[in-house]
Amino acid sequence: MKKRIISAITSIVMGALSLSSVMSANAADGSDIKENRILFMGDSIVSTATEKVSPYFSTVSSYCGGTAVTIHTSGITSDELLDKIKNNSSYRSSIQGYKRVVVSVGGNDLIDAFMAVIAEKYPEQYDPENPYKSLLDIFSAVKEEEDADLELMAVISDMNTALMTEVKNCTATMKQIDEEIKKLNPEAEIVYQNLYNPMLMSKEDLDEYLKDRPSNYRTAYNTVRNLFKNNIKKFNNDALGALEDVKIADVYSRFTEAETSDNYGYSNIYTDIMKSSQRDFHPNQLGNHVIASAVIEALDVKDGNKEAAANCYVNDYTKMPRSGHKTFCNAIGLKIGDKNGDNEINASDASLTLSVYATMSIGGTVTLKSTERIAADTDCNVTIDAFDASTILAHYASVSTGGSGVL
Repeated sequence: MKKRIISAITSIVMGALSLSSVMSANAADGSDIKENRILFMGDSIVSTATEKVSPYFSTVSSYCGGTAVTIHTSGITSDELLDKIKNNSSYRSSIQGYKRVVVSVGGNDLIDAFMAVIAEKYPEQYDPENPYKSLLDIFSAVKEEEDADLELMAVISDMNTALMTEVKNCTATMKQIDEEIKKLNPEAEIVYQNLYNPMLMSKEDLDEYLKDRPSNYRTAYNTVRNLFKNNIKKFNNDALGALEDVKIADVYSRFTEAETSDNYGYSNIYTDIMKSSQRDFHPNQLGNHVIASAVIEALDVKDGNKEAAANCYVNDYTKMPRSGHKTFCNAIGLKIGDKNGDNEINASDASLTLSVYATMSIGGTVTLKSTERIAADTDCNVTIDAFDASTILAHYASVSTGGSGVL
């Protein structure tokens, strides 16, 4: 079975090598740019980000200062990235001289291994133009056949074996990638983005997705979700967890939010897997924001430019799940409710927020910085009003009396 059997036909294979740079709003002179520039390299998580209004690497560089440079190949696997780092002059020269290097790779290894089993076992039913839909269709059809349970168990076992084997291979390859990057740039701060499970969604969203589909779709969906979950966690723990002197951007946790009622997560919100006919599992704009927060947190930059980062986020914060919103704000050091930006949430912030509401309610105009707007709009409903002021005051009262607050 060839590992790359479907890499040229899935939706993730969208382009060849691309090299680009993004100047952040707070880049100063040439020496500062050289000192603070960040390289983002890897797969289509990077390349699809370039299509967004606010790609995650722009948010990170805006917060950290300097320049973001991206080098990426859609559909690339870990062994292919290793080959490029060893033998491709563009990759080798790009790695050298950067203060920070952020790497995204590994997802295609698992997807290719998984889909190769389906393509091999069901070549007639497998649709290379829409592999994920055909995958669920095949599972549903198998369930109706005689001895269906035995056949499904055999297919699931084969897929799990393929995934486990791939994780083992990736563990060795990721170590080599890390060694090569460190040889080329021994002074770099290296961050690896871990993998998220694209098959996660709340029970309510899953019910909506399945309502007009055969009942066996649920079995198929749950099977695929759990296979990916178990092996993605294994990749994150084994392949990335074994690396030394690196930092991990925990994208997985941000796509697997514990605040959902069943702990299924938010992949259907942070990707367009429910909206796209091709079941696009790449991060959408909201997904880019949460990845940015994961990378910023991993870099542990405490004195970054929160206003520049907030400018990248301000047009989308009202669409974010509450936990994702909090995570982003925490990453850049922005406290929800802290209208005046003094790192305290108190009566002064409530008073200022109420003043904004009073001015706007009589038709006045108030110019707010992005950080001020996000901080004052405590319920993320676009409007800054008396409710926000009341919430800030309630939070202050709670904390002042030993409580945990309401924000």
